[in-house]
Amino acid sequence: ITDHGNVQGYPDAQKAGKKNDIKVLYGIEFYMVDDEVEYIKNPSEIALNKSNYVVFDLETTGLSCRYDRIIEFGAVRIEHGTEVGRMSILINPEREISEKITKITGITNEMVKKAPTIKEAFPKIIEFIKDATLVSHNADFDFSFLNESLKRNGFEISTNPVVDTLALSRYLFPLSRNHRLGTLCRNMDVRYDDGSAHRAEYDARVLNEVWQAMLVKLTKDNRKLKHFELANLETSIEMLKHIYPHHVIALAKNYDGLHDLYRLVSMSNIEYLAKLPKIPRRELKKKKKNLLFGSACL
Repeated sequence: ITDHGNVQGYPDAQKAGKKNDIKVLYGIEFYMVDDEVEYIKNPSEIALNKSNYVVFDLETTGLSCRYDRIIEFGAVRIEHGTEVGRMSILINPEREISEKITKITGITNEMVKKAPTIKEAFPKIIEFIKDATLVSHNADFDFSFLNESLKRNGFEISTNPVVDTLALSRYLFPLSRNHRLGTLCRNMDVRYDDGSAHRAEYDARVLNEVWQAMLVKLTKDNRKLKHFELANLETSIEMLKHIYPHHVIALAKNYDGLHDLYRLVSMSNIEYLAKLPKIPRRELKKKKKNLLFGSACL
């Protein structure tokens, strides 16, 4: 028995189990929030104020880095705090762009018909990026997509240091209703035009303005803050309450596990209660001895 976020069905389950000679496995479907927030990838010793940056954005045919393809790459290069170059390339995905994607991005099949393929575009992109620190709003998506495309087309994957402004938005604005780029721009007093959004170069230019403002906030008390040190930013309870949860099943292995479930349910309804009774990954890890964890519903 694995009810969502509670254990209220246990008494009835216990009675039914005894009556019908069935062994009941007691569990719960938790609303887990991942407190192991990944602010950076490929940690580097370089000071944030000394690094060169390429702030980039991708438009794609869908959300899967394995099955979908890039249709636009946009980027801004920053050296010593100054913009030194921009790049905007439409890319032929060698497949149809759906009406849904066209509606979101404004990019049509006609626009990319004579554009270079990603394999043809990569030498220019790699030359533009060089050894810069990459900045992306949702690096899990953009950087993964970039590396999957590099690998698929016979190029070496990128090992450049990466900064994720989506994760940093959660850190800097834990009470924000969402952390989309437009919302982050409003939180940072950066102008954002919804009509121009979802084109790679525009989003990259706007994100650069956001990143420069973030950089000031992050380094105001430590001018020598290094890239790898962003990984040590603390995750506050307020931040956890506003992170989107994922469902995870927990089953009690034994009576101690049953007690652990009760404690975790109480914790989720008191310390971490938001719209839902959430529980951080770190609290679940403490109970691994007596609980089995697994995947849940969609």
